[in-house]
Amino acid sequence: YRVEEVKVPGYTATTTGNAQNGFVITNKVETPPTTTPPTTTPPDTSPPDLPKTGDGINPSHLAMGGLSLGVGLIALGLWRRRYAH
Repeated sequence: YRVEEVKVPGYTATTTGNAQNGFVITNKVETPPTTTPPTTTPPDTSPPDLPKTGDGINPSHLAMGGLSLGVGLIALGLWRRRYAH
């Protein structure tokens, strides 16, 4: 005795057993492999990390600039006073 399953598109048939003990026919759906769309990460919009170059503002530079400005203003005031008369 022989049992054969009719082919059905999209299914896989498996036959086990025999005529004496019985047959078991299993039809399994053939699922196509799911394709997941590639995940894209948004572009990084943060500013790049820049190396420390030591070009920051130094307090002594500010002090020297203020002192130079003060001396310049005093000299300008004295010059204007001298030639204003």
